[in-house]
Amino acid sequence: MSLFLQLFSLFAMVALLSAVSTLGIGRWKQLGAFRVLLLIFGPVADAYIAFFFLEWISVSGATLWAGSFAIGIMSHVLLQPLLVPVSYTHLRAHET
Repeated sequence: MSLFLQLFSLFAMVALLSAVSTLGIGRWKQLGAFRVLLLIFGPVADAYIAFFFLEWISVSGATLWAGSFAIGIMSHVLLQPLLVPVSYTHLRAHET
């Protein structure tokens, strides 16, 4: 498979899942454009970095693509709690 096709499919999958997760929050309009774009495209950048790193250390085939995809999704999962504020009601629920 060509490099362009691999990177495009990685972009499509990570960006799609990140967008669905970000827009599914319900409070995404309150986040601002920069945070929404960072939540969607930050994991894509991490997946690309992982792809080129894994390729550099001679990982190939499905392992290369799956590893890059997994790192992109983990990046979104770890980035989302840092950028999305928690509601006051949610904080109060943890006090009891």
